[in-house]
Amino acid sequence: MLELTNEPVARISRSAGCLDVSNFRRLFQRATGVTPSEYRSRFGIAARVSRQEDLPTGQSARIRSTPSR
Repeated sequence: MLELTNEPVARISRSAGCLDVSNFRRLFQRATGVTPSEYRSRFGIAARVSRQEDLPTGQSARIRSTPSR
C-alpha cells in the first residue's frame, strides 16, 4: 500500500491490523531499515512519477526494487 497508494500511514497501519501507529512505524523501520514515509518516497509510484517528470525527455530513472540497509 505504501508503494501503490497515497493513503495515510495511519490508515495503512489499521488495514494491516496494527491499531497503534507508532508501534507500526517502529516495527516497519526495524524490518526495512527505513520509516514508512521514507520507504514511500523511495519506492512509491508517486515518487517514481515525480522523478520521471524531472528527467529530460528520453531518459528513465533507475529504481531499486528493495530498500538498502
